Amino acid sequence: LNGGGERWGTFEIAFKPEGGGVVQNWLSDPLVILLMFFSTFGTLVFALYMRRALQHLDPASVIPERVQGAFDAMAEGVAVLDARGRLLLANKAFAALHADARALRLGQTLSGLPWFAGALPSDVSTHPWTKAMSERAASAGHTLELSDGEQGKRRLVVSCAPITDPGGAVRGCLATFNDVSALHRTNEKLLQTLAELSAAKDEVQLKNYELERLATRDPLTGCLTRRAFNEAFEAKFEYARTADLAFSCLMLDIDHFKKVNDSFGHMVGDRVIQEVAKQLHDGCRADDLVCRYGGEEFCIVVPGLDLLQAMAFAERMRIKVERECAAALRDIQGLSVTISVGVEALTTEVASPAALIDRADQGLYRAKRSGRNRVRSIAIDEPEAEPAQLPVRDPLTDCLNRHGLDLALAAAVREASDGANGLVAGVMLTIDTMKAIREEHGSESADLLLQQLGRALQKLVSGKDVVGRFSPEDFALLLPGKPLGEVSGFAEALRQQLPAMVTAEIAGLQDLKVTLSLGVDALAADAPGAATLLERADRAKTHARHAGGNQVRAFGSERAPKPASASASETAPFVTNAVQP
Repeated sequence: LNGGGERWGTFEIAFKPEGGGVVQNWLSDPLVILLMFFSTFGTLVFALYMRRALQHLDPASVIPERVQGAFDAMAEGVAVLDARGRLLLANKAFAALHADARALRLGQTLSGLPWFAGALPSDVSTHPWTKAMSERAASAGHTLELSDGEQGKRRLVVSCAPITDPGGAVRGCLATFNDVSALHRTNEKLLQTLAELSAAKDEVQLKNYELERLATRDPLTGCLTRRAFNEAFEAKFEYARTADLAFSCLMLDIDHFKKVNDSFGHMVGDRVIQEVAKQLHDGCRADDLVCRYGGEEFCIVVPGLDLLQAMAFAERMRIKVERECAAALRDIQGLSVTISVGVEALTTEVASPAALIDRADQGLYRAKRSGRNRVRSIAIDEPEAEPAQLPVRDPLTDCLNRHGLDLALAAAVREASDGANGLVAGVMLTIDTMKAIREEHGSESADLLLQQLGRALQKLVSGKDVVGRFSPEDFALLLPGKPLGEVSGFAEALRQQLPAMVTAEIAGLQDLKVTLSLGVDALAADAPGAATLLERADRAKTHARHAGGNQVRAFGSERAPKPASASASETAPFVTNAVQP
């Protein structure tokens, strides 16, 4: 520069060369810097605003304190869920249900809580609150059982109700949890106490039964005592006389019992009395009365039997005692046991139970005077009828009667004992619905049905087989030489086919529903119980009836017998062909 014509200074201009990258140059642009400033400032302001807004949207903040306080005051656990099953509210009682519930956070899915999920079904759609919202209906009475290590098991009763808006849309659910653990434990203790009381009551009843048995039963034989016998005898006597029913009494005495005591001692004498009593009990029916009337004297009351039937019954008992006692006491050499029996039936001449016993006792003295080991009745004039002279045919069905069956069984046992195949088998058969048939169709139709049944059975047997009327409503079949399997199959075929065959022959009863219960047994002829074969089969038949009827049972078996050599299907054609006209 020149001033005053002189050079007094210099001025130089220098340009800095461009450096850095494009991004650095862009960021250093003032406009960009200004935009970044406003963006950062706006973000901070928006965050502060959202924080304030979210505080107002927090479910815990939305619920007023007075509402939360009201829920906390409730004894039941309460949970408010949204439409997705997430917790929006839970009171203090709900938080106290489990130790882990104390750290409960809102917004969690109720079904997904670890401590809660174990008590729920695996299918979420079956959870009470889910069902309440899906079905838009309240539900109650759901039981859950929570396991808490600190408090043990808790039993909860859950009730749920959907929450809807004014438009009817489901917005959530209100669930209540009633802790009934204390009540449940109390109920368990109460049930335990009741069970103990029931056991104590049963024990008292058992003791009372034992006391009653001691008061009414002879301790040596288990027979009725005189006092208990007289009370029951008078009741049965009056009923039979009022209803005009057959009724008989038997007086029994062990022959030469004093000689047994003198020869073998009183201990053996007691064994003889016990064994005779056992055989009497085994041979009697449930309604019969058996009393130890004196030292070696017994009295039996048999309702429903007239004089001839009672004499046949007494003869069976005489044979049974003679055979079975000898087998049971075979360890005592030289001992034989027999009984003498006097029989009397209720007639217009008999005015009281004592008079009936007195007449039976007179029959007993007649049996002793006749030589002992026999059956006598003063109602039968001399010459006294021998058992073989008694009727052997049932007048209604023309089958053997009970006495005829006994004779046939004795003959079958003797013959089987001598033969190669020493078996004897029996079948007992009864109509389950006979009582109802008599009440609905009358005695005439019932007797016609029994008559037709007897005829059909006689057509089925062949050879040495025997059919008899064992009692007014029971039939017996003796089948010598047949094993149990074959007899069982035959009995099953009878059960299936015989009812329709019998009713088809009776006018007016073709549509009658008839079922049969059958009992079977088979023994070796030389077995100790062969003489009681029919009684054993009768017990099996009774068991079949008590089990519901319309079935076949074998003696000594709790289940229906399985035929070994002949099935029902194999025997059925034989039955069908045999009854064909």
